Amino acid sequence: MKILRSLEEIRNTSGTAPTKKEIAVSFKGMGLTKQQQEFIYEYLQRPQEETVGIQEASLSGETGSRPVIVNEAFFKKYTENLNKIPRLAPKEEELLYERLISGDKEAVQSLSEQWAYKVAELARAQIMAVGEKEAADLIQEGNIGVFLALQQMLGLGKKVDFGKELARAAEEAMERYVQKTMADADMDQSLLVKAALVYEAQKFLAEQLQRLPSATELSQYTRLPETELDNILAILDEKK
Repeated sequence: MKILRSLEEIRNTSGTAPTKKEIAVSFKGMGLTKQQQEFIYEYLQRPQEETVGIQEASLSGETGSRPVIVNEAFFKKYTENLNKIPRLAPKEEELLYERLISGDKEAVQSLSEQWAYKVAELARAQIMAVGEKEAADLIQEGNIGVFLALQQMLGLGKKVDFGKELARAAEEAMERYVQKTMADADMDQSLLVKAALVYEAQKFLAEQLQRLPSATELSQYTRLPETELDNILAILDEKK
C-alpha cells in the first residue's frame, strides 16, 4: 500500500502514469502475479480528457497567471449558451452595483447573469482537478457562490471592491467543490485497492485451507476490520 501510494504521488506530480516496467521494478521481490501488476497498472491510469491547448487563465487577485490545460470545445459550447445574455458595458455594470447596495433586488439577478461569464473563466484554473465531467457542476458552484455574495451585499449601503469580493466568493465555492470531489475520488480509489486486496486474499486462503475463508480469517490476514470486510465482500459479490 505504501509503494502504491508513492506511485500515485509520482503520477500526480508528473502527470504521467508509471509504465508496466516501472511498476514491476517498484514491486520487485514482493511476488506479485502478472494479474496483480496489470491491476495496479490499470488502477494508476487516470482518464485523460481531450485537450486542445494551453490557455493562460488570469486569476483574480493575483498579479500573474498560470497555464491551465482546458477542453476548449467544452468552454466554447458553454460560452455560446451564455451569449444569449446581453453583455453590459463597465459603466452599466457599475450602475447595477449601486442599485444593489441601495437594496434593489432585481440587481442581484442581473449581476448574477453578468458574472456567469467571469465564473466560467475563473473555472479554467480549477477544472483540471475535477475533469470535464464535473466542469458544469464546478461552474454552477461558482455561480451559486456569486449569487450568495450578492445577496449579502444587497442593501449594504456602501461601496466595496465588488470585482475582488465576487471573484473570491466564486473561487472559494469552486475550491470547496474540488476538495469534496477529490475526497470522494480518493475514497473510491481506496475502496478499489482494498477490494482487490480482499479478492486476492480470498483466493490465496481458499487454496491454503481448501475451503472459503471466514470473515475472521480474512480480517486477520488482510488486517482489515470485519465490519469493513463485510462491505467489501458485498461489493465483490455484486461484481460476480
